[in-house]
Amino acid sequence: MALKEAKVEGELYYLIKTILKKNDYKIHDVEFGDVERQQKVDGGIADLTVPFSDGKHCLVIECKRKIIKPSGFRTIRDFDVFGSRVIGQALNYAVRLGSRTFATTNGARLALFRTPKAGEPFRIDTHRLLVQDPFKLEEKNVEDLLDFLAKWHTGLPVRLVEIDWFFISRLRSFVDFLSKSLEPVVKELKADKVFSKKLEEFSTKIGTTITNEQLARETAYLLMNKIVFYKILERHYKALPKLRPISAPDGKYFIEFLKGYFEKAIKVTGDFEPIFITELYGDIPLPALDYVFEEVNSFIEDMDIHKLEEIGSDVVGYIYEELLPDEERHRLGQFYTPPPIAELIVKWAVRSHKDVVLDPAVGSGTFLVKAYQRLIELKSEHSKRVKKRIRRKDIHKEILSQLYADDINPFPAHLTSMNLAMRDVRYPTSEMNVIIENFFDLKSKSRVFAPYVVKTPKGEIRRYFNIPTFDAVVANPPYTRWIEIPEKTQKSINKNIGTLLKKYKLSRGIGKETGIYVHFIMHAYDFLKKNGRLGMITSNSWLQSAYGINFVNFLLDHFKVKAIIDFNQRLFTIPLVATCVILLEKEKSEEARNENETVLIYVEEEAKVEEILDAIDNPEGWKEKFLISVARQSEIPRDEKIIKTMFGAVDVEEMVKSSHLVTEMQNLFDLRYGNIKGVFARGGTGGDKFFYLTRKNAEYRGLIPEYVYPVLVSSRYSKTFRFSNEDWQELKKNNKPCYVFVSHKPMHELPTNVKEYIKWGEKTPILRVRKGENPKTPKESIASQMREKSKEFFGWYDLGGVMNTPAFATYRAQYRHRFCLAPMTLAIDKDLLALIPKNKLSKNHLKALLTFLNSTISQFFIEIYGRSTGGGMIELDVKAATKLPLLNVKKLTTEQVHSLTTLYERLESESRKIGGVDTQGNLEEISPIIDDIDSQISSIMGLNKSILSKIKTGVKILSERRISRSRKAIPESVKGEEEPKIRPPKKRGRRRKEEFHRPLTRWMEEYR
Repeated sequence: MALKEAKVEGELYYLIKTILKKNDYKIHDVEFGDVERQQKVDGGIADLTVPFSDGKHCLVIECKRKIIKPSGFRTIRDFDVFGSRVIGQALNYAVRLGSRTFATTNGARLALFRTPKAGEPFRIDTHRLLVQDPFKLEEKNVEDLLDFLAKWHTGLPVRLVEIDWFFISRLRSFVDFLSKSLEPVVKELKADKVFSKKLEEFSTKIGTTITNEQLARETAYLLMNKIVFYKILERHYKALPKLRPISAPDGKYFIEFLKGYFEKAIKVTGDFEPIFITELYGDIPLPALDYVFEEVNSFIEDMDIHKLEEIGSDVVGYIYEELLPDEERHRLGQFYTPPPIAELIVKWAVRSHKDVVLDPAVGSGTFLVKAYQRLIELKSEHSKRVKKRIRRKDIHKEILSQLYADDINPFPAHLTSMNLAMRDVRYPTSEMNVIIENFFDLKSKSRVFAPYVVKTPKGEIRRYFNIPTFDAVVANPPYTRWIEIPEKTQKSINKNIGTLLKKYKLSRGIGKETGIYVHFIMHAYDFLKKNGRLGMITSNSWLQSAYGINFVNFLLDHFKVKAIIDFNQRLFTIPLVATCVILLEKEKSEEARNENETVLIYVEEEAKVEEILDAIDNPEGWKEKFLISVARQSEIPRDEKIIKTMFGAVDVEEMVKSSHLVTEMQNLFDLRYGNIKGVFARGGTGGDKFFYLTRKNAEYRGLIPEYVYPVLVSSRYSKTFRFSNEDWQELKKNNKPCYVFVSHKPMHELPTNVKEYIKWGEKTPILRVRKGENPKTPKESIASQMREKSKEFFGWYDLGGVMNTPAFATYRAQYRHRFCLAPMTLAIDKDLLALIPKNKLSKNHLKALLTFLNSTISQFFIEIYGRSTGGGMIELDVKAATKLPLLNVKKLTTEQVHSLTTLYERLESESRKIGGVDTQGNLEEISPIIDDIDSQISSIMGLNKSILSKIKTGVKILSERRISRSRKAIPESVKGEEEPKIRPPKKRGRRRKEEFHRPLTRWMEEYR
């Protein structure tokens, strides 16, 4: 949203003035004068002007839209920086002042243009110089603007904004402006009973409540699409009337006039209902504001210049990616699929020119665009073989009849319709099979009606689709977990595949963490023909999760699992979403499934689609390029995470665990989340602000020493491999949470001050709750209620006591888990794992065990057994930790125990010297000691160097794999046939010569 223009103008004035002063008013040998505000220009007022030192004007900037009224100027605070009126306003001032350039900005984006010469008509495409989108009122952005301006003026090479990106920015700006203008209209409409009922039915249908902002934004987007597509049709259908600026008395009539054009398009072409008929969205009028009409009319005129159909393959999808905010797409679980990934899946799944293809979560239609291209390729090859030429018109119609799209939401379904229609707008067809239904309400070999009517010579008919079985199902399903799925969709899932979910233990319990892509794959099975292929891109979390084990069992029982492809690079722009591709072939024969060889590929660096496809067919030939494992399907473990098979951990695990010196953690330790009896894995204390106290709070309440216990509440307070009394005293001194309130007595035995503190906890709402919920007291928490009902505790306030714990481990870590000594009596929160020995261990034995647990060998198993989570973290839960291999120290010699104890002391001492090992940099500093630990343990266990090397490499790959999800996405790390044509402007740096713009005088000088 644009800032108020007064603030934009004031901030921009200050920033320009500051930067000019800092550079002594000289940038790239261009000498500037001082920036001026509110300069009068022949009856008008220019917001900002930047002159040269000789007084001539260099730049005029308009920060608001001015409308002349009889009473004076009216200023518009939210405007489209590409709108013809504001550009005309800035251009007028620039011409009158003799300025070489002018710019418009609303605080959200900035557009810079050169002023045309006398007699030269202005066009935004030919006079464009620079677009800053987004534009922030920060020093760097304004420095970039002035730097560009100075270079351009002196003739130094500058990179003009590419026309494609300029087009994207033009569309974004229009949608931002229009959606903001529509929000009050939507709010007003919601008070209308008829519209409100329609909206309620619409929300129920799509399974989510649509906000005012979202409805306004999607309406703006769809109106933009309709205008753009109508202008495309104009260029191909001479019978269509030219869409020109509209004059209307109000917003309702304006939309009705547009509808008239759109209905004419349907009538003339005999097609495109899914594009021009958009249910609820089409009922929303424009606000009755002249300047809004003007901006829409300006956009209509601009679309004669910009030609969407000439830009790229999935241009609608890319625009969709750019237009929808990241948070909105993340909330909806909707992600634009990088075209090369869609190409990879489609090329594998679609094998014949006759294949019928379904995308059940279609989004903007990227997969079906690629399927269209694939079918053209296959049909071309077929026609050459049979020596029969087919007309382009017939091919287009035939292919569209083979493609089926489904989405629960009409918004993405509209995008798909537009994307498919643009494959060839010259040949309209009513063959587009775009279904707007919940996929889990569909069945193969059934009939479903379209949401619109088709006009025919016999009148209007309601079209229906016969849903066949498919040769290929391809998709990028939503990335929502079960607990985030709307209730209506949950019911549909349970109705159709509930029995399967129960059979494979994917309902309730761990099933709550299951991503909806699991349900899509399970339901899609019935839509496939015999030996039909399924290819989907999903989150890769199932490779390393508990529910993933059960999901793999379903796959093994229903498909030939042909390939699983995991990617090191994050392919989506949404943070924390790491992905993999799964390729399956429907197979009912158990024998055939068992004989299948599954190829597991880890793509660590940039790769081409054709390379990955060839690696699936010829894995041995690509082991230098990719990390590849091949497993006979019958040998894939049914009770283990498949990540072990993918990264070759099975052999290492067998070798390590087969040693007579090795046992499992569960044989030596009881493990639990923390060591406070009444603190639970889920729910914790139920009120940390009540139970965890600083020294000052504990003293104020009079709880020391009888009713408190020293506590470690987080690993961030323990940065080495030992948490000592001195460390705890430091927490106490710095007034950090250092005590836990422990009162294992009935209320009547407690002193007055303790009773008063408990009553305070019963009355004071200090718990954090979800948005929209009422604040809760500690007593009202789930954990407190569990203690209240249990006979083990005297009430909600009773944590029961603390178990003796000589060692603990971090529960989650970014880089490396730490196993630490706790030489003092200490309570430990649930966010740390308590290691409670089953039998008495000497100090040296305990240190020797901690040395092993802090080795790379142990970290390897943590990476395999643990669960990768958001931000690249890995969690080691109790269940996984119990299976960790561990040296049975009682079988070691005294010398071996001593050597490991010495290494532990070195590790702890060095970590203290460098201030802790909670950062990657500090971990690297202790790596020589870790290497010595690994060597000593390998020697004790008799592991050869190649096995140790494999373990170290495995840890490096696996940790990098999960950490990469917290880094910037690189969708282009997989290269397809068609490189995307639209890309944001790059930051400063070296450019290819052909991308530069040089003024004519400069070219003449260089080529004399």
